[in-house]
Amino acid sequence: MKWMAVKLLRVVVPLVGIVAVGLYAATAHAGYGGYLEGEFSSSEINDHGLDRGFDAAMWGIGFMYDGNVVADKLLNYRLEVGYRVGERELDKLSDETVNGFTIDQTLGMGFFRTPILRAFAGPSVRLNFDWYSSAGDVDIVDVAIGVGPRVGLNLHLTDTLSVTGSVAYHYMYLSENLESKGLNTTVDGPQHIVGFRIGILWRAEGDVWDD
Repeated sequence: MKWMAVKLLRVVVPLVGIVAVGLYAATAHAGYGGYLEGEFSSSEINDHGLDRGFDAAMWGIGFMYDGNVVADKLLNYRLEVGYRVGERELDKLSDETVNGFTIDQTLGMGFFRTPILRAFAGPSVRLNFDWYSSAGDVDIVDVAIGVGPRVGLNLHLTDTLSVTGSVAYHYMYLSENLESKGLNTTVDGPQHIVGFRIGILWRAEGDVWDD
């Protein structure tokens, strides 16, 4: 567990710095709100003689920040931090109930912009931290990081309120630590995640089309 904590900190600390810079740089056009999430994933882990390949479905809720929801500018920075829960169906073991946190950062490019609609697409960086217990009282902690494309749409309902939705694919590197009496091992491998999010954003006064 200590090894996993150190590994997580090495990933989180640089991400926190990026988040701080992004929030500072884009305050004038910011939007804040929440989202609901659904995600579907598969993994192909087969390491140290352990077949840990799985398919999973998870559902979550989270906080959303967007540095440019409405303004007629090319770029927007979006940060999403959330909690999710779901089921993993393992190839060789019983189903497992998983809890976890996720951090997503997206640099969007508005390819279609009007006073009532903004469509954007761009690269997204994702970090997952999940935990659960398996059959035989095995405690498991996952850390996964990956990149992929995100496509989103903002619909502006009023001068201060927008609804938003997006879909994304991430190719992840997943590291899994398994610990129980007489067992402490780490396995890793690729993970593929497809997900969607819908949310509401309340906008700052500076986030207007004609700014």
